[in-house]
Amino acid sequence: MEEKKLIPLKITTEYSLLKSLIKLPDLISFLNENNIKECAICDENLNGFMDFYLKCKENNIKPIIGLDTVYESMHIYVYAKNYLGYQELLKIDYLKDNMNLSYLENPNLLVIIPFKSIDIYEKLKYKDNVYIGFCNDIEKNNALLISDKIVYVDNVRCLFKKDISYLKYLKMLNDNFVYNDNAYYKTSSFEDIQTTYEFSKQINLEIPFDKKYIPKFNNSDNNHEYLKKLCILGLNKRFNGKVSNKYKERILYELDVINKMGFVDYFLIVYDYVLYAKRHDILVGPGRGSAAGSLVSYSIGITEIDPLKYNLLFERFLNPERVTMPDIDVDFDALKREEIIEYVRNRYGDKNVALGLTFTTLKSKLVLREIGKLLKINDTLLDNFIKCINGNICLKDNLTNENIKKYLNNYNELKKLYNISMHLEGLKKNTSTHAAGVVISSTNLDEIIPIHYE
Repeated sequence: MEEKKLIPLKITTEYSLLKSLIKLPDLISFLNENNIKECAICDENLNGFMDFYLKCKENNIKPIIGLDTVYESMHIYVYAKNYLGYQELLKIDYLKDNMNLSYLENPNLLVIIPFKSIDIYEKLKYKDNVYIGFCNDIEKNNALLISDKIVYVDNVRCLFKKDISYLKYLKMLNDNFVYNDNAYYKTSSFEDIQTTYEFSKQINLEIPFDKKYIPKFNNSDNNHEYLKKLCILGLNKRFNGKVSNKYKERILYELDVINKMGFVDYFLIVYDYVLYAKRHDILVGPGRGSAAGSLVSYSIGITEIDPLKYNLLFERFLNPERVTMPDIDVDFDALKREEIIEYVRNRYGDKNVALGLTFTTLKSKLVLREIGKLLKINDTLLDNFIKCINGNICLKDNLTNENIKKYLNNYNELKKLYNISMHLEGLKKNTSTHAAGVVISSTNLDEIIPIHYE
């Protein structure tokens, strides 16, 4: 019989910005190396859930998605039992600034009240989905005096005990970060391990990927014919009414593939906002990438490159063998990009359009500078040292540089700095808004992905 391993139910990852040393690839490697087949991430947001979910599925690991939320300064861990539960987590995530305990009374959620938040338990103790969490024998014994629905849960912020000391540097970068010296993955007694299995067996989260969320361009059921009409008009305009058979055959072939793959509305949506830009004197790029291989894109004015003239293949852009979203890159005048976004938002709805979120990471030079300031290293020394760093490779690979070796051999403070920085390098530091990436959906976005309102 295979030995049961403790299921970590409270992994805090780097997505809780500057509050954990755990990156998802490292976590997956750790789970595989230790033969741990189930795991939960439970961050203060849901930004990492999809990356984690997909990586788990690729590695035959059961993904458990949790959310660390706060009520009256006390932490509560909430987990999705299924996809409906995940959608409830999304609601809690964007309403967390006005957290209400009634949000937790959903049968598709499981709730852990950490023993440190035991005062909240009185308000939820009659709910079937609520557990008391414990992380040591004292908490366990006290929890058993209150309820038999208890579960071992420890807040893990690094994978190995030897890395605990580096959490203090995250604390120095983030004043709001509080941690303890036990924030690493630990094995436990069989009895405690069993509580995590009893908890986990109630969870079966499957994210559906078979649905497209492309909005309808309009309420017509005949958008394919409309697109075809636009293509014919566009080709006649491009060629002054003299359209050769090879262009006619190619356009019909592309339209057939686009229709069968369900992307008619997608082309019309892009056509519409490109047309808006041109009509409002907003500069539009000629088109780039694989979209330049589409005669449909050329005929309706999305691109300005004739794919047949340059022997560009439509199949590189879209083909039935690879069922992925077509990728149409459109460049607009940066100074007027907001006008396009506002037009799209007005057309498809405020809750259906959002800018993408990006993360700034502690890359090699940035992490050295940030930690160097914390360690009060001389500015001139720090600047000269960082000039030797190749920012295109990681700090470990930079160690082959002879100048860096000399600095590290001659200055103990730089040696300490380098060691700390290697442990923090690559962690996510903060969020920002993507300059151009916009998501448009047929469904309210807050029902399918994490949303942050500003």
